[in-house]
Amino acid sequence: MGSQPWTVTSCRGANPLGWFYAAETYATNTLKLDLSQYNHRVIIMPKLHQTFQEEGCDWAGISTTGPINPEPTRPANYKYSYTWLAGDTWENPWLWFHELGHAQWLHHANTPELEYGDIGSAMGGARGFGLRCYNPPQVRAAGGRAGRRDEDVSGVALGVGA
Repeated sequence: MGSQPWTVTSCRGANPLGWFYAAETYATNTLKLDLSQYNHRVIIMPKLHQTFQEEGCDWAGISTTGPINPEPTRPANYKYSYTWLAGDTWENPWLWFHELGHAQWLHHANTPELEYGDIGSAMGGARGFGLRCYNPPQVRAAGGRAGRRDEDVSGVALGVGA
């Protein structure tokens, strides 16, 4: 899985991936779990993680945009998306919706003037705006379809991971 050196005192560079590799190694080698069935992997950071990390690590969550290659020695091995949620905010549904949107290849909902500027989208401004849906182009990009307001969706089955 990964063998690069990492530290818990920095959220920069390969350190966040190092945390995942350590957790994956523990889960597979010690707990004997089969992680191959999980394409989207989430790690919840300790509460107040920013107090023992350098300045600039005060995020609510970060995520890879789509699956990444966790094994550079194996080209085209893009398997998993990785998401990190702060222990202080992980219980907020808006945060999961936003970060796992990145796992589905979604980028921030920007306006010409501002990153995160489309506050009507889950991929726009996050903190303080509550849970929102993705905007129609993002729904389409994630493989869904933007329904009409009068469309009957009562027969649509939504499963875990849908």
